[in-house]
Amino acid sequence: MLLQAALESAVEACCLDHTCDPSQKVGRFLKRSACGDWRPYEQGLYQTANAVIWACYMIIPAILLYAARFTVRIDPNDPDLHLSRPAVLYGQLSFALFIMACGYGHLEGVVAFSWPRYDVFMWFHVITATVSINAVVACWVLRQAIISRF
Repeated sequence: MLLQAALESAVEACCLDHTCDPSQKVGRFLKRSACGDWRPYEQGLYQTANAVIWACYMIIPAILLYAARFTVRIDPNDPDLHLSRPAVLYGQLSFALFIMACGYGHLEGVVAFSWPRYDVFMWFHVITATVSINAVVACWVLRQAIISRF
């Protein structure tokens, strides 16, 4: 309830600072295109840039995970590297999920022009924050292995 109230007041504050068209309300929220004075080329450029960024955020982890299948080899006799296969897999998945979760923030920038579900977007941000913390933990767990590779 508290998060929803904060979210609704943020949307109302947006309308106080910008020119808004109340007829563009979808459910409880305004379309992003209704808030401000977006020129067609600005909206198109904004959405295209965010769509490209989102696509790259989805492709990069796929390539990294694919490449990791062939490049990550753990030598159990290496005294400097005490990592199990699950630890390496945890790191790879954590980094991939982190990159993909960050990409969904850019996808939000594309769809908010026509589908302003900021209550749903809020949960994607909570998931992104959780995945980000997990990626930091994975960096800490794998720090010795990361440093020894350079």
